[in-house]
Amino acid sequence: MTDMTTDSAPEAAVEASSEPTAVPRPEYLPEKFWNTESNQPNVEGLAKSYTELERKFSQRASALREELEKEILAPREGVPESPDKYQYAVPSIENLPNGWEAQMADDDPMLGWWRETAHSRGLTQEEFQQGIDKYFEYHFGGLPNRDAELQNLGENAQARVDAVDMWLGKNLSEQEYNVIADFAVNADSIKVLEKIIGIQAEPSLSSFEGAPSTGSVNEDKLREMMDDPRYWKPGQIDDAYRSQVTKAWQKHFG
Repeated sequence: MTDMTTDSAPEAAVEASSEPTAVPRPEYLPEKFWNTESNQPNVEGLAKSYTELERKFSQRASALREELEKEILAPREGVPESPDKYQYAVPSIENLPNGWEAQMADDDPMLGWWRETAHSRGLTQEEFQQGIDKYFEYHFGGLPNRDAELQNLGENAQARVDAVDMWLGKNLSEQEYNVIADFAVNADSIKVLEKIIGIQAEPSLSSFEGAPSTGSVNEDKLREMMDDPRYWKPGQIDDAYRSQVTKAWQKHFG
């Protein structure tokens, strides 16, 4: 009896150890993809879920792409229908020399290029004008301060400038005048031109009606002479008369 009990104990231990042990679910795998009966991953469920996710992502990406393309291709508010619809205004430029005027021809090639470029890039009317402003700022931004240059010429500065301008306009062609006008933008250049053309010579007042032949004239008389139509009225301007008035003004205040 004792021998039988001893022999059956090892067999029972063997039978107990042969039962399969439970495999725990990996932490990275959600419970819905784990088969608790077989203690194995639910591969079929995992594959179906991935396929569905991929389908939804593809649909969303396609819709997003269409939305972005629509937004990119849609014309911005404020963009003209065509390049020629852009309008421009010449900005106000400070310190322009006397007689200068900032302007731009509508058939200017640079303006045409900027219209085409602005429209191709979808720029608004406001952005187009900003480009025009920068263009003029670049070309005229370095001009000297006109008031400061006149002050440097002295009390009769404007008369000296007018005298130089009058001489240039009378003795040079339009092309030559434009070349010199670009040079005469400060006090030093006016002084150089005065020296070149000899405009600082003593004026003769003998031709002035009522003016003493000695060359002596007071400020009131000078202003009276400047009121003469020969000095200022279009169609009646006498260049020689204006030149003599200017020289007399220069002598009186020089």
